[in-house]
Amino acid sequence: MESGPSLSTYCVYTMRHTDCLVNALQEGGVGTVTENKRWVRGEELFRQARRNDERMPVLFAPAERDGGLIYYAFLNTVCVEDADSKTTYSFSGLTPFDEERPKSSLV
Repeated sequence: MESGPSLSTYCVYTMRHTDCLVNALQEGGVGTVTENKRWVRGEELFRQARRNDERMPVLFAPAERDGGLIYYAFLNTVCVEDADSKTTYSFSGLTPFDEERPKSSLV
């Protein structure tokens, strides 16, 4: 039995409206998002993970309220658009945490 890519020691944390995450989960746990932030370091770490044959998680907190971590997924692509100061990323494997986890649990 072959093993898949290992998990990166790094992840990206971001906020997304819960309704958008629920919709993505209903659509098979995949999505593509554009944010008005440049994930320069995140893109760097994502490329490093790819070179090392690792999967890089993205952790989501709700954008509509103050809250902890509610979903996680794995990044498929990360593209920083310098001209527009945006980042577009795609993910798959969206999964809800069994219970909301505090952001302070990130290390």
